[in-house]
Amino acid sequence: MRLFTLAAVTIICCWQAAGATVRVSYDQGDWNRIHWLPGGAPQPGDTVIIASRVTGMPAMEFGGLIIRAQGSLVVESGKPTVTSLVNEGTLAIDAQATLRVAGNVRSTGLVVGDGIMQMIRNGSAISGGGALGNLLVSAAAGTRVHLDAPVTVASLALGADNQLLAGSHQLTVNGTYISASSFGFPGIIGGGAVVLNGAVEGSAIGDIVIGSAPGYRPSKLYPPPAVHGMLGDSGRSVRFASTRAIGFSTLVGDVHIDSGVVLRASGIGMQGWNRVVGSLNVKGTLAAGEEGYRWIIDGDLFNDGAIENCTVVMQGHSVALRSDRGTWDPGISLIFYGDSGSELAVHGAITVSRLTIAPLSPSDSDVVMRAGGSVVKVRHDYISDMGRGCRIVTDTVVKLWGGANGIVEGDVLFEGFWGSPVGGRYGGTGAEVRFVVRKEIARPFQAFGTLGSDPNGHIMVGAPAAVMGRALLRGMVTLAGGQSLAIDGDSVGIANTVRGGGALHLMATATRLAASGSFMDSTIVEIGRPDRITTVRLARTLFASRIVIHPGSAILYNAGDSMYASRELRYALQYTGDFNSASAACNPLDPRPLTFFSGARSVFRFRGNSLGYGAADSVKQGEGYFVNFPAPAIVWHVGRVANLPMTVPIHAGWNLIGGASIPVDVSRIVVQGTTLLTNFLTAMGGATAVTTLQPGRGYWVNAAGAGTLTYYPEP
Repeated sequence: MRLFTLAAVTIICCWQAAGATVRVSYDQGDWNRIHWLPGGAPQPGDTVIIASRVTGMPAMEFGGLIIRAQGSLVVESGKPTVTSLVNEGTLAIDAQATLRVAGNVRSTGLVVGDGIMQMIRNGSAISGGGALGNLLVSAAAGTRVHLDAPVTVASLALGADNQLLAGSHQLTVNGTYISASSFGFPGIIGGGAVVLNGAVEGSAIGDIVIGSAPGYRPSKLYPPPAVHGMLGDSGRSVRFASTRAIGFSTLVGDVHIDSGVVLRASGIGMQGWNRVVGSLNVKGTLAAGEEGYRWIIDGDLFNDGAIENCTVVMQGHSVALRSDRGTWDPGISLIFYGDSGSELAVHGAITVSRLTIAPLSPSDSDVVMRAGGSVVKVRHDYISDMGRGCRIVTDTVVKLWGGANGIVEGDVLFEGFWGSPVGGRYGGTGAEVRFVVRKEIARPFQAFGTLGSDPNGHIMVGAPAAVMGRALLRGMVTLAGGQSLAIDGDSVGIANTVRGGGALHLMATATRLAASGSFMDSTIVEIGRPDRITTVRLARTLFASRIVIHPGSAILYNAGDSMYASRELRYALQYTGDFNSASAACNPLDPRPLTFFSGARSVFRFRGNSLGYGAADSVKQGEGYFVNFPAPAIVWHVGRVANLPMTVPIHAGWNLIGGASIPVDVSRIVVQGTTLLTNFLTAMGGATAVTTLQPGRGYWVNAAGAGTLTYYPEP
């Protein structure tokens, strides 16, 4: 240890002579717990020498980072930055971390881990000939990084208009190579061999070798890595040394396929399957002699002619379907199979009979048909693998005529065939999901944005349905028994009949309900839920069969409006164990105290200063009670709605009173025949005054004499 210390001091002296601060790791362990020479952990701007085993590195900006042959550093998280890197030992970058390098890299050791080394300065060089991990070149457009030795990386990603200049040195990428630049911009420029063993999503100039990803074994379930981009150069070669899937790649130069190119789907050689590798430009007619015949296209499809009477299967990581001038036979079925993150970009309106979006293998997800400004119309069935995030993303509208069970992000019209079964997830922020004709929600259904329906847009709810936004329902709604239409939006309009034995469930924190339509049969209007407090303000009088209000939630209305429940109002109240000041949130259907306050030990009525408390013989609207529960309890008040205005008698002295079925602002209480000596209190005496009388709660007020309190709604 003494020799190590002397060596470290010598290093420090040398660096300090150059005017820099140097910190050397003294022992091994966590960055923030080990000893450093000189004393104290490295600060921003310091040069750091790792001479031992160190774990963790704070997200600061340091000077040079030097890892000695006997040293190792694990970067666990964050984005620390160094001006240069010299690695003679082992550098591990965990998946949650990015090591940013603002200068040169020289590595004769190992760089491992699932994290990223990011080069951020133009003109930086990579040398040493060691194996690097995941390399990212990402800075301002025009950033160039060059190689001064052969380099092998686990994966390579280039930012927009960034380049890696390999010169005459071999560049080997064992994993994914990605360039964010536009198609055709060469992210890699090599004078020697450029070996790409993983997936390719970018362009490169050089002698290209498409090799085999380490550890990869061909499988029907797991397709080979895809190649996408412009590869090669005039006078150079592009060599496929392993099986790959070619998804709309431009290969320039002398192309060699050593072990064959295999497309991603099964069914090779099956009768009735046709396969196109790359892009397909249709200027005449693409058709089949029999229904179900498939054209399988791994790349872009340019339709300047006509596509008829077949199933078009498109698959690839990033492909386009262009039909600006072409026509589509309505009998066409379109299937898009994609690996994770795949997109099918649609340019031009298309009309198909059936549309399916699905992952290519069981491990893939996030497969997107991106329609942009193009109208997509499906005449019969639309299906996407919702569990894997397969979906349509549109800036205009998707028209679904028949059955549907998938995801659409954007505007949707359910039109066409009456009674078709639908389910899935539709809409998005600012989007509209509209029912034009009668449809049956036969599978779980969610709408984001605004759910609307035309007068003929009859929505039949036969499965769980939810709206994450506003709803404007001009057509009839039928709620099957036990099913609900849950709306989590700030505005709900009901312009037609709601019928059936299910529930219209309002869940937003604040909702405006304009119910000019009627609620029939045993339909329930449900407000809030156990874990969500909801306040609904009526824009006009609500007529419903049943109204159910969960704990903490409420209905409000202004003067001239009210609410009616032809069968019953069910209002849930949360009470504590022991005594509670309580009242009735409705006119009781059964006024027996121990029945109305279910689970209570006792219910007392305060009869005045001289008489004190006595057992209540019945529960009446407007009276307050002292109710004892053995433990905290949620009690459902069941009865008729107590609307405003409402008048409550009071006597001289202390009174225990109750409210109505909606909250009452104390500023809207008119006192007649007497004066009040106190505010409205939660307990007799010096308790805090309240500003609102809540349904189901009891309040104390002291009056000079007998009189009345009249509750009014807000103006």
